[in-house]
Amino acid sequence: MAKADKKKKGYRKLLDAWTPPEGSGDAIGCVATTYTFSPEFYEEECLSRFLQLQTNPDDDGAAYIIEREEKLASLSCASVLVDASHCQGARSLRWDLLSARVPGSILHAKVALMHWGNRVRLLIASANLTEDGYRRNLEVFGVLDYMDGGKAPLGCLDGALEFLSGVVEYSEGANEGEVEPSPALLRWRSFLDGVREVSRDWGDATPYRGNKQVRVYPVFVGPGRLSVFKQFWTHWPVKRPPDDAMVTSPFFDPPGAPNRPAQELWQNIRLKGKASVTFNLSAEDAEDGKLQIRAPRDILRAQPRGRPAVKTYLCRVKQFEESDDGAFRPLHAKCMSLEEADWSGHIIGSSNFTSAGLGLGKNPNIEANLLYILSYSANRASYDRTWKGLPQGEQISEEVELIWQPEGQEGEDSPSGEVLALPQAFGRAVFKQSGGISWVELTINGNPPSGWAILKDDGKVMFDEAAWNALGKEGEIRIDWPEDRPPSGFEVTWAGAEGNAWWPVNVDRQASLPPPDELKNLPLDVLVDILTSARPLHLAMRSWLRRSKGSGNGDGDGPIVDPHAKVDTSAFLIQRTRRLAWGLNALRDRIERPVASQDALEWRLRGPVGAMALAKAIEKEANERIGDDDGAEKSFLLAELALELSRVKPRTAPGYLPVKEVSEAIDSLLAELEGMASSAADNAPEGIRDYVQSAFREALR
Repeated sequence: MAKADKKKKGYRKLLDAWTPPEGSGDAIGCVATTYTFSPEFYEEECLSRFLQLQTNPDDDGAAYIIEREEKLASLSCASVLVDASHCQGARSLRWDLLSARVPGSILHAKVALMHWGNRVRLLIASANLTEDGYRRNLEVFGVLDYMDGGKAPLGCLDGALEFLSGVVEYSEGANEGEVEPSPALLRWRSFLDGVREVSRDWGDATPYRGNKQVRVYPVFVGPGRLSVFKQFWTHWPVKRPPDDAMVTSPFFDPPGAPNRPAQELWQNIRLKGKASVTFNLSAEDAEDGKLQIRAPRDILRAQPRGRPAVKTYLCRVKQFEESDDGAFRPLHAKCMSLEEADWSGHIIGSSNFTSAGLGLGKNPNIEANLLYILSYSANRASYDRTWKGLPQGEQISEEVELIWQPEGQEGEDSPSGEVLALPQAFGRAVFKQSGGISWVELTINGNPPSGWAILKDDGKVMFDEAAWNALGKEGEIRIDWPEDRPPSGFEVTWAGAEGNAWWPVNVDRQASLPPPDELKNLPLDVLVDILTSARPLHLAMRSWLRRSKGSGNGDGDGPIVDPHAKVDTSAFLIQRTRRLAWGLNALRDRIERPVASQDALEWRLRGPVGAMALAKAIEKEANERIGDDDGAEKSFLLAELALELSRVKPRTAPGYLPVKEVSEAIDSLLAELEGMASSAADNAPEGIRDYVQSAFREALR
């Protein structure tokens, strides 16, 4: 439930599941799937908690942007797979947005897999990645944590890894293997491989034994997978069937036909003797004391005839909080409980009580659930705790006149949404940059719908069918992008389309993205201050931003009271070298820390506060300084930078890049620095030239 009552057992704030517990380590990456989606909510709320951001966009402005860019650049992957009918919106290209185009069906699963240095967390929920899902609705979710010495079942994690590996393939459109996977898809795959590798000793792979354990199993639905009911029976621990069932669902199959899920449910509980099915439903008061129920009458008609000992109960779920404001929390939780004398099984997750949601139809949705199985007699505490965490309803009196769901109403499982689904022919859209030139690479597979066109933000046509035909219908199209801000996506339209589809753009690599304006071309003294500061980048930058705006009240902006400090000694080489040495030492410590990906390493070495930025700032300051016409100071300081980099001793850990890859990247950078320093030393005194040559011989050994 989004806004939990701390006194009510079994309830928590869903956003808390994105916050790492103490000791989890640095964030490495995360992937998620969802049906409906809010990019702004995901970026500012979910990622903010996952990354432990200390700033927020409303109050901190530039500091928030800097912190967000710095921490996102350190990840191996941050990606969301969204059903194509809800995949849209502007965002930071530091994280990937993928459009799932499931033929004849929808991506309805709500899964998040998070990896910190010392922990992997699997979250499976009924809630979409939206404000309503996480803050307003009545939802249900399960969390499994994997860590060194942990006991969470590895079978659930392995099932989730297999599921996520398969479902992401729907993002590539009609890719028949002739086109290389997109960079975003490769990042997703690499992240899953990293989680799989690091987690082998972080959970329990032994089979369940005895009755005391809470047994947890993944239940994924989709094309080629068993139905929820069949998967339930593969894990049910006894031969006795359940004799009671409880269903909580906000959506059902449309009325007017036999309700297959209800029929199937009755077939899976006790066939003789007493048995009951309870439906927890959304209901609203209507006129004349009637009750409007959000369910079809067909769920009653599924009850077996000729069995007097069976009963169907209807219950109304409370959707108003018991508090002063009485906040309305619409039912969106999906769960099904089946119980016999001792054992109970609870299936929670994304599956509505529909044919598509339970995997009963020809075109099942892609769904994700967790099945918890417990023994009442052997583990009463867990049994009670589990029931308290499930939504409960109040039985509706048989004397109340009901208004059933009318025919023609579709539920959430219908393949429709805010935007048109992107046609399969439109593959990947990738933003690239090299040598100061930026472009977007589009992949078109097969035959797009006639009259198609790709639109920019202003609604103007950027590329269309006529231009494609003129190029000979090439599979890969390059479109130059002279604008400073990379596009996060394009609208796509075609003849007869009632609206537009959204084609999300992802970046080929983090280095292709421009840094925030506040981090561009920082002066040498600012870089040194940032590197030597004990504070995080965004806090160290805040002081610089205040000074650059002339506010005069930033940290360190007070008047100089030491008379010796009024003497500007920065013009002396020995003083500048000493000042730079502090920054170089801090830079070395920064680079030595374990790094999650090549992109993150690139940020440390060549990003706006990395080693190459320091080298360019040295060049710029020396060029502007009177008295360094011979390049002596420039080449000398570049040699000092190279020596410090050569002393870097990279560290690694499970889930991070191996030392060899980091060392190779440093060697490549050292070769570039040698070229810069050698060129600068051409006119320097002989002693400086000899020192520079000697320094690089040592650095490049």
